[in-house]
Amino acid sequence: MKKKNYSLEKASQGEMNSLQKKEYVKYKKLLEEMKCSCKSIDYKDMANKYNHCLSHISYKTIVCKSRICPYCSKKASQKWRAIFNKNINKFYEENKKNVFLSLTLTVKNCPLEDVKGEVEKMSKGFEKLLTRKTFQSLQNPEINPSKSDCSKKRFQGYVQGYVRKLEVDYSGPEEAHPHFHILLCLNPCMVGKNYICKNVLSLMWQEVMGLDYEPQVNMKRLKDKEQILRELNYFAKPLEIEENFWEGGKSFMVWLCKYEEQMKHKRDISFSGSCQELKKSAPYEKHPLQKATSYFWNGDLEDYVNYDSRRSTFPRAS
Repeated sequence: MKKKNYSLEKASQGEMNSLQKKEYVKYKKLLEEMKCSCKSIDYKDMANKYNHCLSHISYKTIVCKSRICPYCSKKASQKWRAIFNKNINKFYEENKKNVFLSLTLTVKNCPLEDVKGEVEKMSKGFEKLLTRKTFQSLQNPEINPSKSDCSKKRFQGYVQGYVRKLEVDYSGPEEAHPHFHILLCLNPCMVGKNYICKNVLSLMWQEVMGLDYEPQVNMKRLKDKEQILRELNYFAKPLEIEENFWEGGKSFMVWLCKYEEQMKHKRDISFSGSCQELKKSAPYEKHPLQKATSYFWNGDLEDYVNYDSRRSTFPRAS
């Protein structure tokens, strides 16, 4: 009598909903090809991480949680968007009177091996930017700050909090483009005469970074809750791995593995001041224990078998 093949993969897929099945089909082929590419270019650690994610999609066991994994980066993006959508109402009600600005601070493309040092330099430059003199005195040095609250001699007196997203884009096999996307929460006195223009911001960023060129910066004001939430959802977007992989192939995988080494222990999204309310997740709640699906190894079938299934009894000895 022919033995039935009780495949763990088939049993797990039977428990998935339709959305999970679509993700399984989409990411299984992608992760398998990325794993083969990593093996061919001698990045075995990355190949093992992708293998873990394959087992997670198939068997729901473990994940690599790597920022360069398309599956894990998408899940992390969905998590951040859920947190932002949950906390935006309370945050906006508490800071409705403040002014919100969206900043983009950039530098020129740098070699991939220098990304770590360039990111550290940009972080220090941003901290220096928060301690600059008032915008009013920078735009016109002849104007002396008044005695009002918005006339403090430090820029940090204006800032109630910020959300900073570090983004590193693929610019070629040996180059990367690091830049910051920042959401600033400022005092209401920044509206009017104290509003900083784009050219002044560019000169300030050039000075604190010590650059010999004028960098490209962008600044716009966010007027309502919907615009703030749209900006936060943009911060949560994952790295464009899948598109670049199909275009670049092995050259992009080499870039991705080196990028992982350069960005080790670097935080993608940072919060400060009043904006820390945006990252608060729901408190832990104790739920009653639920019976989970368990598997055991059947030596006769040479496969994992569902322990709770009626069909997965041990075959009788012949």
